[in-house]
Amino acid sequence: MTEDYDIKMELKEQSEALFREKCNDNDYTYMYIEQSQMTFSSKMWKDLTKRPDYLLSLQSIGSVFVDVKARSEKLFFEDAFKQLKKQPPAAFRIDLEELKKFKNLQNETSLKVWFAVTPYTEKTVINEVYFFPVDKVDKFCPNKHLDDPSWKYVQIPKSCFSDCSRLAHNKCAKCDKKYCMEIDKYIELWENKHK
Repeated sequence: MTEDYDIKMELKEQSEALFREKCNDNDYTYMYIEQSQMTFSSKMWKDLTKRPDYLLSLQSIGSVFVDVKARSEKLFFEDAFKQLKKQPPAAFRIDLEELKKFKNLQNETSLKVWFAVTPYTEKTVINEVYFFPVDKVDKFCPNKHLDDPSWKYVQIPKSCFSDCSRLAHNKCAKCDKKYCMEIDKYIELWENKHK
């Protein structure tokens, strides 16, 4: 294996350990979903779904699948915000291919899927876990980009994620930033800069 792969696997292990720690600290019930091929049906492969890492049970929400990711923080449409003379917020990137597969899983199982993102610097995760439902990713990705091969990921501002202690709160209802409401403007400015 390569050094990059080894680092990626180490970050994955760190992020999952932190996820379990935060869930235990908040008295959340979870189950790990074993990742070997014999633990899921061939229909999952055929339907191009992706297997999440955990099943998380929350009293006020119910059960949701969770996929844990270690991600570095990026700046949300940095070029667009520079043109607007505004400071871009920190953001995480979600791979569009994974997003499509998790949407397929949601449709197949009728269970919601959430991303749990642990930020990292260099080779160590930071002691934070941020959650974001797959259903809300669409706010940051116009449909035209879902099937555009030049778009590899969607950017979501860190401030739009929920921390582990506040999973039952509707963060969007209290948002004053409204980044998702102006996503078309940010994308247009970014595309004009990168043509």
